[in-house]
Amino acid sequence: YFPQTTLLLPFDGANGATTTSDLSNTNATVTFNGTAQISTAQSKFGGSSLLLDGDSDYLTIAASSNLSFDADFTIECWVKTSNSAVDTQWRRIFMLGSSNGADNLQIVFDSSNYGNVYSNTTLITGNITLTDGNWHHIVLCRSGTNLRYFVDGVQSGSTATTSQNFTGGADEGVWIGKYGVGAGHFDGYIDDFRITKGLARYTSNFTPPTSAH
Repeated sequence: YFPQTTLLLPFDGANGATTTSDLSNTNATVTFNGTAQISTAQSKFGGSSLLLDGDSDYLTIAASSNLSFDADFTIECWVKTSNSAVDTQWRRIFMLGSSNGADNLQIVFDSSNYGNVYSNTTLITGNITLTDGNWHHIVLCRSGTNLRYFVDGVQSGSTATTSQNFTGGADEGVWIGKYGVGAGHFDGYIDDFRITKGLARYTSNFTPPTSAH
């Protein structure tokens, strides 16, 4: 399904690097903000990952039709963290759009350790712990109108039903590791981030990947 992959960030590189490459065909430009950097201290695959400090670090990617969803899609990555405490805003793993609204999409910690799916309201409340300091594979996937959230191949929370177009709003783009217009900084490591547009890769429980995307 490589042709449907619209963002692929393995976060491979030298320790302390502040650039990374999108290996999908869209070749999106990824901007590092704060002291966000590549770290060789931890990785799921490839010997390095993205390190975000929970205070000022995040990535941004400009708005694009490749990163908006009007049908099936899959958003997935590996995360390693032990901190879900509120940082003015709930800590974000992923955010499409810079502020709350019906057209934005977020994977957040909310007030729990589980990770929830949010737009202008909570779509899915997760029930599997993420903040134990171990690597976890997380997936947000829509098939038809069914929106599901998985942790390590197991569905977390109930299936939501939505036909909402998630566009992020005009020129708002993607934020990784932060609430777009506020704080909410992710504290930990992210690896092997992938977005697939037009395809639901997972519709039921599955075995997580054992090699890099």
